[in-house]
Amino acid sequence: MNPSLLLLRGQGRIDRLGFTVLGSLLLIAKQAIDYVTATRVMGQNWSLSFYWVPLLVRVPLISLNYGQARFLLRMVAVALPFIWVGICLTLARLRDAALPAWMLLFFFLPALNLVFFAFLICAPSRSPDTPHLWAATERGALLDRIIPRSGAGSAFAGALLTLVAGALAAFLSTNLLQFYGWGLFVGVPFAMGFASVLIYTYHAPRSLASCLGVAAMSPALLGLAFLAFALEGVICLLMAAPLAIPLACMGGLIAFYLQRLYRPAQPASAVLGALLLALPLGITLERAAAPAPPVF
Repeated sequence: MNPSLLLLRGQGRIDRLGFTVLGSLLLIAKQAIDYVTATRVMGQNWSLSFYWVPLLVRVPLISLNYGQARFLLRMVAVALPFIWVGICLTLARLRDAALPAWMLLFFFLPALNLVFFAFLICAPSRSPDTPHLWAATERGALLDRIIPRSGAGSAFAGALLTLVAGALAAFLSTNLLQFYGWGLFVGVPFAMGFASVLIYTYHAPRSLASCLGVAAMSPALLGLAFLAFALEGVICLLMAAPLAIPLACMGGLIAFYLQRLYRPAQPASAVLGALLLALPLGITLERAAAPAPPVF
C-alpha cells in the first residue's frame, strides 16, 4: 500500500525529518486557511491569540450568540482534517520511536503539545525489530506498560504525568477550595518532584543530575502552563519559583535514593497511588481544619 495512505490510516512509521517537514507544512497551511476563513469568509479579525481564546473573550458556550457560534463551528470544521492528519502523523512518529501510543493524549493538551512535538522531533528512530520500549516485564504491572524504557521517554512521561496531577491538585486548592496553604505551596511541588523521578527511574537507575533536572522540570512546566492560560501572572510565578523548585528537587532526591535501595522498582506503584490519594486529601483536610485568622 502507498506509504501516504498508510499514514492517513494511522499506520506506518515516519522518522524525525519527515515528521518535522510535514508538520511544518501542515502548520503553515493551517495558518493560511484559518486566516482566509476568518478574514475573507467570516469578516473577522485574526491573530495567533485566537488559538488560545477564539473570540478574544472568555464566553460560556451556552452564552454564545448566533454569530459567535457560527464562527466557532466553521473554524472547528476547518480544523477537523488537520486534527486527523496530526493524529496519524503523531501515531506514526510514536511507532517509529518505539514509544507508547497513550502519549497521543498530549496532542490534545494546549501549550503542552508544543513541548510534546519538540520531544517527538528529538526522539531517535528505532529498528522495527527492536522490542517495544514500553513492553511489560515479567511482573506485568500497569506501570510496566505505560512508562517508556528509554531515558528520554521516561523523563518526558514523568514530567508530563506529574504536571497533569499537579495542575489538578492546584486547581482543587485554588479554584474549588479557594485555599492557599502548605499543601499547595509545599506539598504540590514536593510531590511533583518525587513522583516524576520515581517514574523516570522506574525501569533503570539514572544519574543524580538527570533526576534533579526531571524533578525541576515538572513545576517549571506547571508555571508555564499557568502563565499560558493566564491563571497566574509572571510576578507571582517568579515569587513562587525559589520555593517550588528546591522543594521539587528535594522530592526528586528522596525518590532517587529510594529507587537505588529498591531495585527493581517494586514499591513505585504503591507509592504513586498513595501520593494521588494523600495530596488532595491533605489539601482538603488542611482547608477544613484551618483556623480563622485573627482580626486586629
